[in-house]
Amino acid sequence: MRLHGLLVAINKCESGAGSNGVPTMSDSRILVVDDDFVIRVLLESRLNMDGFQAIGAPDGESALSKICAFSFDLIILDIIMPVMDGWELLKIIRNDPVTENTPVILLSAKNSCKDKMIGKDILRANEFFTKPFDLKELICAVRRLC
Repeated sequence: MRLHGLLVAINKCESGAGSNGVPTMSDSRILVVDDDFVIRVLLESRLNMDGFQAIGAPDGESALSKICAFSFDLIILDIIMPVMDGWELLKIIRNDPVTENTPVILLSAKNSCKDKMIGKDILRANEFFTKPFDLKELICAVRRLC
């Protein structure tokens, strides 16, 4: 029920850049990594509605297998996840010559200055959003980075 309500809310939001609600088309492939099913599906749905090719993964290990199989133009990454957390995955991404320059948006309940410093300054994430997040602001960041 919670998921259905969120998807209805997405459909009511403005999508794309145009004022007529017509989504902009993009060839950008985006990986959404979050263990929260509702957030993952919400983001995948909204990004797909906006013309992106969004693919989801529930944890860092699943995401890593997708990163090995496909190239992504952007990764939206939760930090607190089972199996492999976002910090570990981001270290792997930044230490691989193939993925080191892939833009990454961190999306997490972690909100301390220390967490933001680790994410942006040390691990070189492009953006850091804390949960709960503003969907429109996140989509603007996605468009800017893709």
